Amino acid sequence: MIILRDQQVEAFEDARLQSFEDRMFPHIRREFPAQVEDLGEAETREVICSGVEVAAQYGIESEQDVGQYILLMFVHDFDFDRSPETPWAHEILTRPGLTPSERLNALWERTAADLDQDEEDTSDARTTGFHSRA
Repeated sequence: MIILRDQQVEAFEDARLQSFEDRMFPHIRREFPAQVEDLGEAETREVICSGVEVAAQYGIESEQDVGQYILLMFVHDFDFDRSPETPWAHEILTRPGLTPSERLNALWERTAADLDQDEEDTSDARTTGFHSRA
C-alpha cells in the first residue's frame, strides 16, 4: 500500500493547479488580449488561480467547468458572483437541484441574453440618440 503524506498530496495539487494555469493562460490571452495586456501575465495568472478557488466554493471542480467559470470572470468582472452589476449570478450559482455544468450553462444563457440586450440598446441609441435601459 502506498501512503501519501499531506505534503506530498499538496505537491500533487500544486502541480495540477500549475498545469491547469499553464493551459488556461494562453486561452485567456487569445480571447481577452486587451485585458491580459492591461493586467500583465503575473496578475492574469493570479486571476486564474483565484477563479479556481472561487469556483470550488460553488462546487465547480471539473477542469472544463472551472475553465468556463474563469471565462465568465473575464466576460463580466472578476467578482461577478458578488457584483451588484450581476446580481443574478449568485442566485444561479447557488441554485439547488442543478449540477455545476447546468449552473454554468444557465450563467452563459443569461450572459448571452444580457449581451444581446446591450447590442439592442446600443443600436437604439445610435438611431434615436437616446440610450434606453429596460
